[in-house]
Amino acid sequence: MARAIDAELESKKGGTAAYAVEVLSNDGKKLTEYKLDVNTGHTRAAKNESIEKIFTRAKPQDIASAPTSLIDAIAAAEQHTGGKVIDAETESSGSQMRYDLKVAKPDGSTEKVKIEAATGKVVSAK
Repeated sequence: MARAIDAELESKKGGTAAYAVEVLSNDGKKLTEYKLDVNTGHTRAAKNESIEKIFTRAKPQDIASAPTSLIDAIAAAEQHTGGKVIDAETESSGSQMRYDLKVAKPDGSTEKVKIEAATGKVVSAK
C-alpha cells in the first residue's frame, strides 16, 4: 500500500488553498506530490518528485512498515489539540520514526506535535 509521508496546507494570495500531499509508492521507488482541493478533496494536479527528497527524513522500508500512518498521526494530533493540522512531515532519528505536525488551534495559535510512528502516541507538544 502506498503511504503519505508529507502533507502541507498551501495558500496563495488571491488563490484557492490546496493540500500538497507527498505519497511514497509501495516499492519505495516513486514519490508523487498531489495537490488536493481543500473543499472537495479532489486531486487538482499530480507530479513525480525526486525520490532523494525522502532519504533525509526516513527510509522507505521504515515508512512502509510503520504501524501508524501519517493519516493516523494527523487524526491523533487533531484530537490532542482540538485544532487542524496544517503541516505534517515524516522524520527519522536512527531507527526511530516519528511524525512532526503543526496544528492551527481554534484560538489562532499553533502547536507543534510529535507522534511516535511505532505507537501512535504523542511524544511531545509545544
